[in-house]
Formats: sequence, structure tokens, C-alpha cells
Amino acid sequence: MSVNSFPGGEAAMSTSDGQHDVARAFAMWRAMLPEHPDPTIDEFRAGYDAMFRDFPIDPDALITELDAGGVRSLQVQAGDYEPSRYVVYFHGGGLMCGNPEGVRSTAARVARAARATVLVPDYRLAPEHPYPAALDDATAACLSLPSRQDGEPVRMALLGDSAGGGLAISCAIRLHDNGHDQLAALAVWSPWVDMTVSGATIESKATVDPIASGQSLTMSATAYLQGHAPTDPTVSPLFADLSGLPPLMIEVGTEEVLLDDARRLAAKAQDDGVEVTLTVADGLPHVYQYFASFLPAAQTSIERTGAFIDKHA
Repeated sequence: MSVNSFPGGEAAMSTSDGQHDVARAFAMWRAMLPEHPDPTIDEFRAGYDAMFRDFPIDPDALITELDAGGVRSLQVQAGDYEPSRYVVYFHGGGLMCGNPEGVRSTAARVARAARATVLVPDYRLAPEHPYPAALDDATAACLSLPSRQDGEPVRMALLGDSAGGGLAISCAIRLHDNGHDQLAALAVWSPWVDMTVSGATIESKATVDPIASGQSLTMSATAYLQGHAPTDPTVSPLFADLSGLPPLMIEVGTEEVLLDDARRLAAKAQDDGVEVTLTVADGLPHVYQYFASFLPAAQTSIERTGAFIDKHA
């Protein structure tokens, strides 16, 4: 296993402007939380969606809505791309919030960095659609991709952030178990892979994480599982057999409660024989890649992710 630690936050805070950029990312996460302690799901979703509205979108990006195996999805292309290379990107939001429109800016950056077509499925959300709805939609979207494009075999990478990271791993396992051989790479940012919410940093990072907490993760797990066992490997891939999966890239910040999920996932993947790279960014929050429009470390992470996908897919 390759483990990298880079001073994302510390380097950014070496100047007053950099310090402001990091603080701005933390503040944007905090601002999306409802002001009262018991928000409804609609209030939580509204706050989540509002955070993404002002993120600038690459003016040269081509964004198309389409049906991917019965799942409404956005297809995103930006810059030069390999016609036979796809990235299926699962957005975060605790499996309760979010949509493809919210991550259009990030998806366009990934498309350009990876030289790939990015597909963002609008998978069904809990609590209206509990397990296994999200996983079924994720799998259907992946299986909708062509097997060949312009005469070349299609190669696919999966990318997910937060709960979407856990969904990406679970989807990869299902594809592997079903003999699907197009999957070439896996990349996850701040992945949530343990619905028992038992990681050591759930408590130790509670005072610094601006958005996630043990309480919010438990709420999301309850909404998605609705009585299903949280130790089931299809919902908590930390407990799955990861052998046979393609190379795995994990990126996480030090200032988040899911830091231990990322570390444990990396260790489990290594034990199961998966080629894995874990990068830990000092001083940065949950899914800091969202803030690439003003945070240099975020754009660097996206470029690193693109290079990883470019290498393996």
C-alpha cells in the first residue's frame, strides 16, 4: 500500500489568501446545515443543494441528460477525452441528499483531468427508497455503458465521494461478482464504508468536522437501512471481501470524522491483495475536492485522481 500525506491545508495556509480559502471551504460546509437541531429531510436537502448552486461550471463542458439503464443521469464531457474511457461518478449526501446537477462542476473537472466521459447517475435516495435502491441504480447505470466504443473495448472507472464512495465500492464488488470485466480503476474521496458508524475518528474529529458527525451518519444509515443489518458487506464494504477489485485510490482530509473509514478501507484492501494508494491531506475537510474553484489543493486532488484513472483505464 502506498500512503501519502501532503500538507494540503498547511500549505494553503502559508499565506493569508490561502488561509482564507481553506476557511471558506469550512464555512460553506457549515452554512449548509439547518439552523435548528431537528431539520426535516426537505430542509436538509434544500441546504445541501444550495451549497452547490454557485460553483462555476466549465463553460466548455458538454452536459447531457440521458437514461442510463433506467436511471436518469448526466453525461459530462470537457476537453479532450478517450472515447472508450468512462468514469461513473456517485455523488455524496448520505444516500439521502444530492443529485447530479449539484456535482456538475466537479464532474467537469474530473472529465478534463481523466480525459474521460463522466456519467453521474441520479440514484434513488432514502428514506423514500431504502436499500438496495441506490446500489441497484448504481449497478444498472454501469451496465448501461457500451462494451465497445469506436472499435475499442470500453474501460470504466468508478468514482464516489462520501456515501457515494461507499456506494462505488459496493457497486464494484457486485460488478466483479457478476463477472463484469470492464472495471479498471476505483477512486473514492472521503468514503463512508462502515454503516455501524464505529470508526475511531467519529468521536476524535467531531469538533473539527464542519459537516458530518456520528449523529448525522447514524441518521443516514437508519434512513437507508430501515432494519437491514449495517454489517452487511453490500452496505458496509469495509466488511466485504475486496479481493479481485482493480487498483484503488483513496483521498481524505485530516479534519473529518470519516478519516478512520478511509484508513481502515486502505488496510482492508491491502490485506485482500488490492493495489491501493491512500492520500491524507492535512488540515482539509470532508470532500474538499468540491471547492476546487478556489482551493488549489482541491484541484490538485482532482488532477491526481485524473492521472490515476488515466493510468489504469
